[in-house]
Amino acid sequence: MVIGTDIIKISRIKTLIDRENGNALDFILTPHERAMKKSSHSIAGIFAAKEALLKAFGVGFSRGLGRLLEIEVKHDPYGKPFIITSGIVKEIQENKEIRNIELSISHDGDYCVAFVVCL
Repeated sequence: MVIGTDIIKISRIKTLIDRENGNALDFILTPHERAMKKSSHSIAGIFAAKEALLKAFGVGFSRGLGRLLEIEVKHDPYGKPFIITSGIVKEIQENKEIRNIELSISHDGDYCVAFVVCL
């Protein structure tokens, strides 16, 4: 079992969206995630979830920037978030023999936290 966590100030994401006219989201969100027209709160949660997973895998954001698009955050019919991996991130998952990734995202005020448990 490995775990990863990340916390982000939501206003940082809003500033990034506003400053870059949304172009920075091309490096953070998959096409499916972009199509959902999410709020800055939701985008912060997606970013934190991806960062938490990269930390759990031991690569972190600085070495995993290009890998953010290989991690997709979706929600089941009840709203529970889950992660789907592809590409190199999927290879890392398989090499670590991780069969299940549990994700929790929470917001409070101007902060968002994501916690990942990989089994």
